[in-house]
Amino acid sequence: MDLITISRSLIGNATYVRGANPASAPGIVDCSTYTAWVCRHVDVPLPRYARDQHAQCDTVIRAQLLPLDFIFFRVKDNEDLERIPRNHVAHVGIVVSNTHFVHAATPKLGVIEQLIDSIDPERFHSFGRLPALAAFQQI
Repeated sequence: MDLITISRSLIGNATYVRGANPASAPGIVDCSTYTAWVCRHVDVPLPRYARDQHAQCDTVIRAQLLPLDFIFFRVKDNEDLERIPRNHVAHVGIVVSNTHFVHAATPKLGVIEQLIDSIDPERFHSFGRLPALAAFQQI
């Protein structure tokens, strides 16, 4: 099974719980345990938090985007901005095509596939490429 298929396999099949323990995947995930679960299928370890996953990626622009790149988000306006800087990476998903990404979204939605263009520009942080996944990306 390829990683795109694995990335999509949790759509509608996993429960979102913020702060989910990585050992609870694939049944219970948050955004970063979801991305780590996908990468474990090819023995690529990822850190627990989205901000640490971001630190392992090389930044890419939209025109360079490939499936299996990551998409990162800033904190939401309603989160504690006195405690967390506005540019702090707070969420992550996996790009599955040049138009869509998959992520563990919310407790209500779970894991979903979403249009990249539907992202609130105020929340978008960056795209990232994990060097350890390069062999699995179609260039």
